[in-house]
Amino acid sequence: MVNQCVRGEFEFHEVKAWGHFAYNIGTPAFCASTAAKRLNAGERQAACTEMWKWRYVTIAGAKRDCTLPQWSSKCGGIIDRRQWEMATCQGHLQ
Repeated sequence: MVNQCVRGEFEFHEVKAWGHFAYNIGTPAFCASTAAKRLNAGERQAACTEMWKWRYVTIAGAKRDCTLPQWSSKCGGIIDRRQWEMATCQGHLQ
């Protein structure tokens, strides 16, 4: 998945985080993302923070920010998922 568009060697925690993230948003979306571009540029920490931009869901044709209380119940845990992915990516969780 990730190795379809990102070059380089990665630590285990990075592989785990990026695999999880790419699976969730889909390989085509991941490969087109700024996160993938930053990874290929060697900007690993900046790439990790890009994950947070993917905290939205589409409801009735409109993007909804899952951090807002009125939408959090409709987001299926996306905020917890992104927080885990970012922390794992940055090496804070193993």
